[in-house]
Amino acid sequence: MATESNNSLQQTEQPSSSSPLEVATYTMGGGAVGAATSVFAGKMGLAVAGTVVSMGLLPVAAVGAVTGLAVYGLKRAIYN
Repeated sequence: MATESNNSLQQTEQPSSSSPLEVATYTMGGGAVGAATSVFAGKMGLAVAGTVVSMGLLPVAAVGAVTGLAVYGLKRAIYN
């Protein structure tokens, strides 16, 4: 009886449909959007508690890549 229930659980599991190409596409797309934002908006600054830090192209592109990965994770959570 126990082996039958274990077999039925194993049959209902679906393999992960994660594709490395899809992950790379979301990451590179987010990085490209971040880089384009930095290029078109110019130099950006971050002001916190009287301290101002200049942010160039690289940090904004990195934030874009992380945002792209977050969008991919959200898509996986909703559709899978």
